[in-house]
Amino acid sequence: AGKSMIILVVSLIALILNIGLSVILMYWLGPMGCAIGTLVVSILINVAMMFMSKSILGKSAFVLIDWKWMARLLLLAIVCSIICYSVNSAIGINVYAFVIISIVYVGLMVILNWKRLNVEFKNLNKYKI
Repeated sequence: AGKSMIILVVSLIALILNIGLSVILMYWLGPMGCAIGTLVVSILINVAMMFMSKSILGKSAFVLIDWKWMARLLLLAIVCSIICYSVNSAIGINVYAFVIISIVYVGLMVILNWKRLNVEFKNLNKYKI
């Protein structure tokens, strides 16, 4: 039960930080401020959870992650983003088409990495939480 309480507390802190930062940034940057606030809080909370994983899993999450694989995924995401941005700038895609392209992209990423994702989930399931 103690491990669930940690996740609850971290989630509540994330919620409060997200609302606060989004309101502050929205005042200065408009709707983009909400997106930036959510991004910043998400990064901070995920990094904090990775550091806290050592006490929960008994092993640091930094050891569990294949950083080369993550770098390839990040590079692929950046390339896809540049392509989408270029296409949008050239022909002006509406928001709904952009959402559909994003869903197709995520689907392709899952399909292309299905075997690797299964291996990683099996490795995570070895740890008793």
